[in-house]
Amino acid sequence: MKFLNNITLAFVFVLASTACGNSGNQSEAEKPTMQLSKVHEVDFELDSRSVQDSEHFSVFEFEGKSYLAFFNKPDNSIKVYSMDTREKIQSIKLQTQGPNALIAIDSSPSNFYFKSLDSIYIYSSVQQKICLINSLANIIKCQKIISQRDDPNLPSYRINTLNPLRSLNENLYFIGDISWYEDGASPIHILSNNDVSIQVPEKLELYSDYNRLEIGTSEFFKASNAQFDQQTLLISYPMDHRIMRIRDGLINYESLQNKKLGELRPFGKEVNMEVGRSQEYFDFTISSGKYHAILTDQNKKLIYRVARLPTPMDKIRRIRESGESANWDFSILIYDYDFNLVGEHTFINEVDLEFNCMFIHNSDLYIRKTNDQEDTLTFAIYKTQTIIRQ
Repeated sequence: MKFLNNITLAFVFVLASTACGNSGNQSEAEKPTMQLSKVHEVDFELDSRSVQDSEHFSVFEFEGKSYLAFFNKPDNSIKVYSMDTREKIQSIKLQTQGPNALIAIDSSPSNFYFKSLDSIYIYSSVQQKICLINSLANIIKCQKIISQRDDPNLPSYRINTLNPLRSLNENLYFIGDISWYEDGASPIHILSNNDVSIQVPEKLELYSDYNRLEIGTSEFFKASNAQFDQQTLLISYPMDHRIMRIRDGLINYESLQNKKLGELRPFGKEVNMEVGRSQEYFDFTISSGKYHAILTDQNKKLIYRVARLPTPMDKIRRIRESGESANWDFSILIYDYDFNLVGEHTFINEVDLEFNCMFIHNSDLYIRKTNDQEDTLTFAIYKTQTIIRQ
């Protein structure tokens, strides 16, 4: 997403990014030993009906091979490419009419989870169900699941690149937004194969320092999740230094604080329709810092927590006046699997990088890069490297 100036529409935000940093004095032994370095770029050639932008990119493994899949809105399809050859191997055309219809507000649902090349889960909040389809987009079976769309007390499940649907021990995990209301339902929905559903945790410890109605709009409540191991997920929310670790329905919390964020500040008053359209609230949303995403490298056993850093209002005013394009600064802190800080990297005003589209494959960090070639999908690739100190 890009910064939009209400007046000039020139300050462009590319929500999502990576970077890092711990501030303050550190002893030599405490200083991070890793950093991220860009190594190259890779291109995927698109067909005439495909576009670079998508809400959902995912890399998955099947029978020893790796694949990149993404939802393509112009033709309501899921495109599947080989990560090795970067050639398209499959296009799954989703249907919006008839017995196999899968419906969103203006197209097919943009989310998916590949169990195999011929077994894909699609969630439709409009139809209140999660469906298993085959590669011909024929529905095999569906299970009922309702959300905030049907009951204001329930979470909204926004499934996308940074918050995908997960399958652990044959259970499907839907990671939802934190409720605006203190008595709202817990955000995690676990659905078993025999159609038994549970909502966890029983008591949510996150966001305990705020009046939730005064934090802001939905972007300050949305989740990001990453798979820690075969039985464990890590979940991050924008306005809490802690993350959740869930295993077999049990919850633990770990503090992974990025000191560059400083104090996480809510808006401070209830956001109704009038306030939400005000210049004051618009300035708050584009200037405030928050946690953006969590990723894991299961090969090297590393955790990346991504934060969008605060932007001073004087800088925003200069950008508005000049009409230049700009991106938020992002910071990534890198931890080992014992939650020790081992690395850091900061992305400063990287206007060509789309940080809402990032994932890890074979220990490389992929971030989508915008370009003027409509028929080419490009990713910048970053590797962790050891810091050599003089």
